[in-house]
Amino acid sequence: MKKYTMKDRELKVLSVLGMVVIWNVVSVAVNREVLVPSPVATIRSLLEIASESGFYIAVLCTAGRSVAGVIAAALFAFVCGILSKYIKACRIALGLAVDFLGAVPVIAVIILAIIWLQNSLVPVFVGLLVSFPVLYDNVMASIDGVDKEIVEMAEVYKVRKLVVFREIYAPSIARGIFDISSTTVSITLKMVVAGEVLSQPEFSVGANLQVERAYLNTPGVFAWVVIILALSKSLNMIVDMVKRRFDSREWM
Repeated sequence: MKKYTMKDRELKVLSVLGMVVIWNVVSVAVNREVLVPSPVATIRSLLEIASESGFYIAVLCTAGRSVAGVIAAALFAFVCGILSKYIKACRIALGLAVDFLGAVPVIAVIILAIIWLQNSLVPVFVGLLVSFPVLYDNVMASIDGVDKEIVEMAEVYKVRKLVVFREIYAPSIARGIFDISSTTVSITLKMVVAGEVLSQPEFSVGANLQVERAYLNTPGVFAWVVIILALSKSLNMIVDMVKRRFDSREWM
């Protein structure tokens, strides 16, 4: 198993190196930094950006908005899932709402959020709306996937509904949410950054990305993309760590 893991890591490293080589070849072929900067120019810009005083605050604020959006969406999906379980009308109405949110262009959501909300709240709102349909569908799948025989046995022994919910449904829903948390966090981060680009809140990755674009500093844009990728990977690692801790403990 360890050898297999090491091979996977080696393949990942080789894949990254291969992409960097292709990137460098394309940059040399184009020979215009404003279009495709070289990896060296990007790293130089990355170091300059990381040395700026507001860099870490911007990254932390964007990460915080992404996490806040996912947590709010997860809680909302949890509550809506329970309502849909016991109230058929809610399930129908929420199913239509989820289909509607899935069809609406993200740019339209961002524009409406800019009209309705303060700039600092726009990315969180966008992240919530983008991640809610995915989380809600997974919550419903987790509820529907609960073993009916266990529920029927609990009813036969007249176990209280609160206990049934806490011991049977809640752990299943929580595992369902954790199973797609990494993917959801990555998607939400991208949408939060998109919201920041348009709403321009103070201290944000998106606002800095827009500044680099305005000055046609393509190495700076590439550098911020690298930062976003690193931030996404870091958030996914945190989610996986929390999930492992959850799986290793009994439901309280």
